[in-house]
Formats: sequence, C-alpha cells, structure tokens
Amino acid sequence: MVAMRHPRWEATLGAVGGSNVLILCSWALSTLAAPLADGVEHRVVVHEQARYHVVTVDLRKAALELHGQYSSRPDRSYQALKARLGDRLIAATNAGIFHSPDLPVGLFVSASYESAPLQLADGDGNFFLKPNGVFWIDGRGAHVGNAASWTKPDGLQLATQSGPALVLGGRLHTALLPKSTSKKVRNAVGVSDRHTVHLVLSDERVRFYDLATLMRDVLGCADALYLDGTISGMWGPGLPTRRDNEVYAGLLAVVVRP
Repeated sequence: MVAMRHPRWEATLGAVGGSNVLILCSWALSTLAAPLADGVEHRVVVHEQARYHVVTVDLRKAALELHGQYSSRPDRSYQALKARLGDRLIAATNAGIFHSPDLPVGLFVSASYESAPLQLADGDGNFFLKPNGVFWIDGRGAHVGNAASWTKPDGLQLATQSGPALVLGGRLHTALLPKSTSKKVRNAVGVSDRHTVHLVLSDERVRFYDLATLMRDVLGCADALYLDGTISGMWGPGLPTRRDNEVYAGLLAVVVRP
C-alpha cells in the first residue's frame, strides 16, 4: 500500500510488506487516490486498523443525485441503477434508514421533490440517537446539519435524514464511545467544504466512534452523518462492490454533471 500524505499530518518514511509507505501519525494510511471521473476519486484509508473505501466528489465537476423513491423506476439496487443511468453513473452508496422500501424513516428529497418529511420524534435505534442529522445539497453546495434545527433552504436539490450525526461543527456525537463493543459494516457522508463531499464505506465491522474520527480527523469533515450499517454497500469502477443486488430504498449516486 502506498500512502498519500495529508498536508496536516506529520509523516515518516518506513516499510510495510516490502513497500515504501508514509506512516501518518502512526495510525492512518491511505492509498494514492485513483480517479473515477473528472472531479471524483477513490482511495482506501486504513484507520484504527480498519480499511475504508472513500469516494471524494468535487461538486463543481460532478453531481450527486438521490434515487430510490420512484414506484415507476426500479432503481433500488446498484445493478438496476447502473442499468438505468448507464454511463452517467460514476459511483453510488445506499443512503438513509427506512421502515420499508417505500417509507423512509425521515426526510427524503430527490430532484427537489419531498417524498417523506423531516422526523423529529423520539424512538429506539440509531436513527433516533439525537442529535441525528440531514445531508442536503442546495444552491450554495453540500451540507450536513442537526435535524432539530434544519429548515428547508432555497434551491433544495436533495436531502436525506439519518442518525446519528457523527460530527457537527467539528465535535463528535457525545454518545459515541471509543471502547464500544458494537461493531458493524457502516457507511457515512461527510462535507469538508461546500464543494467537497466524501462517501465512506467500511470494509469491515467498525465502531461509530472510529468512523466519526475518520471523518473528522483524517478526511477533514467538520460535519458528517452516518447513513446505514450491516447491509451497506458501495458501487463504482475498481471498487470491490458489496451487495450488488441488494434492494435499497435510497441510493446516493455520483453522476456526470449535465
């Protein structure tokens, strides 16, 4: 594995498995980013001894779309989404938590159409681990924010609600524990600036805390949202696609900008 040096990290040159690497803070390694399309890159990051796939999107060069809540469009698996979008599709991951394929637990806005409202009720499970959050894109760019304070912005293009919010304003969710015994495959979305979105999938079972520190400390996301776990997957050229035929209610797709 050849590591990419982040400008905020101190690094030393060493050797792992016969290959030269940069050892970043002794706990984070990253492969050199591989371009998937103009403005879209994929890399593998090792953080706290676990591997993560990271797809980074520059919204000035590529676009994000939210799919799944269309009864007339059977695009609820990566395979089906690829068949419908064709060469427009660059990469995708599942987005949000759902009661059923037709019923998101919280806010779901696709192509500016709201198919499910914001959910602020209390309940059991990850979604209701307050604060939960909303990932959205509007005319100003990409955002992750606290669901409790979210209001519909002008020019809203897409939005998905999930929980917990891993990082808000640079602060980790207080319920995330570094010694938790709960480990699952998990995916998340983070924003490092209004134009830069990171889609992340763990390659193995990880803690919420470790996912959150990856988003904040390695990827530089001041705001990040957990999307789903256990059945989470990611599709893209060169990616070891997980659950290609799994049926999802929501898919966050990276597409060629029109």
